[in-house]
Amino acid sequence: MDEKQKQLITILITFFATACIVGLITGYGVWIIKDRQLKAEKVKNDELRHQLSTRRITIGKSQTPTQNQHQTPSSSNNSSASQSQNKIYNNQRFAFSIEYPSNWSFTTPQDGDGIILTKESQEIRVYGTTNAQGYKDLQSYATATFGSVQTEDKTVNGYKGLKVDKDSDVYLIFMKNNGEVISVYAAKPDSNTLTIFDNISSSLRF
Repeated sequence: MDEKQKQLITILITFFATACIVGLITGYGVWIIKDRQLKAEKVKNDELRHQLSTRRITIGKSQTPTQNQHQTPSSSNNSSASQSQNKIYNNQRFAFSIEYPSNWSFTTPQDGDGIILTKESQEIRVYGTTNAQGYKDLQSYATATFGSVQTEDKTVNGYKGLKVDKDSDVYLIFMKNNGEVISVYAAKPDSNTLTIFDNISSSLRF
């Protein structure tokens, strides 16, 4: 191998070595840049997640007192009004109960069938009967008891009832599973008494 060939080989080796070094340096530089970009994006995403999480917590905390402020006083006010304005009557014989206004007077018949409520000239009665004739439905009972009268189906607290209008008197009757009949009765009621009648009927439980 002469001197020129040796020089050519040396030049080629130097060229390839330089190219490899440049390639390595360039690749390393590109990797560093991409790595920094990925880290920057990760930091940015972490910050965004943190901000979103903080906003959720803030919103949740701001809503909770608002709900409590609007709901709690409402329920306590209703409870206070109910306790101050109404009394509860429980009938042992026919196993029913009602709520009635505390400013109405009451008497209870000796046979224990119910309660008579009065205020001035107005009167409301709530009482039970044994349905000794064994009527199977309210319409049959109403026809036998009141004759040919105007009736209207009415459901109160899940109880199927029958409203009866007879000679300006108003009845709302219910039949229990054992056949007993519970009646709410108002004698020629005015508009205010009709409201009390509806409220008492709505409070009926048996």
